[in-house]
Amino acid sequence: MKCTACGVDMDERVNICPNCGKEYAECVQCGSFVESGMKLCKKYESLAVAKSIKSESKLKRIAVISVVVFVLAVIAIAVFFRNMSGDYPNLVLYRKDDGIYMTNFRKGKTTKLDAQISAHGTRISEDGKRFFYMDDNDQSLHYMDLPYGLRSGVVDVSVRNFMINRTGSVVYCIKGNTSKGYLYKSNLKTSKLVAQGVQDFRISPDGIKMICITDSQVMLYKNDNLEFSAMLSANSARPVLADLNLDHVYYIKDEKLYMYNKGKVEEIFDGAKELVSCLEDGRGYFWK
Repeated sequence: MKCTACGVDMDERVNICPNCGKEYAECVQCGSFVESGMKLCKKYESLAVAKSIKSESKLKRIAVISVVVFVLAVIAIAVFFRNMSGDYPNLVLYRKDDGIYMTNFRKGKTTKLDAQISAHGTRISEDGKRFFYMDDNDQSLHYMDLPYGLRSGVVDVSVRNFMINRTGSVVYCIKGNTSKGYLYKSNLKTSKLVAQGVQDFRISPDGIKMICITDSQVMLYKNDNLEFSAMLSANSARPVLADLNLDHVYYIKDEKLYMYNKGKVEEIFDGAKELVSCLEDGRGYFWK
């Protein structure tokens, strides 16, 4: 090798230049001469740098993978507990002493409702996000969005009976006594009169269809429009039945059993006395 200070050829076995006296150190890896104060020659120094870069890159990949795994684990746990919570009631309404109390387990809060609520005067949407109740003090119909306190209001007053669709966005209610029976439809903002003289009614789960009965007539509405109506027998104890979605409507007139379906009326039997039940597939049972 040549001396880096004066350029004189040096004996590779001696680490001191014979001409200028410059001293050299030895590479800890291969033993070749290097500048004083250095530990590695250029060859091994390059290998060390490359190894360090590779190690840092590996650590970064491990860190990224760890973060991704952690995030996925958090999401999985959240989904698990969310699904598990569906197996248990998040809302319980109960009577205690002189009041009605509501406990929301999700929010961990118990609230006393300033109302007299009967067992038949409550409904809750299928997703559990909207709760309805009737106050027996003034027959007012109330609703509240859950968790408790997000939004609440009065649907109507002087309500005798009510039904909601599966989401709680549509409410039908009867107001007035049994002889008058004013049937209203509400979207929680406004209400409109649908029919009068209603004694009983039912709605489809989606709230699109509604069937109501007066003392002498059955009427089927779809999207607020009258789709079908027929006169009924006055002496029949149970003159009308329908399936869950109100696609098949059975009714008795002059001891004749009729079925309405898809815009058509068909006479089923002559001599029917009373309807018994209607299955979800549209099959009807009756006494003769």
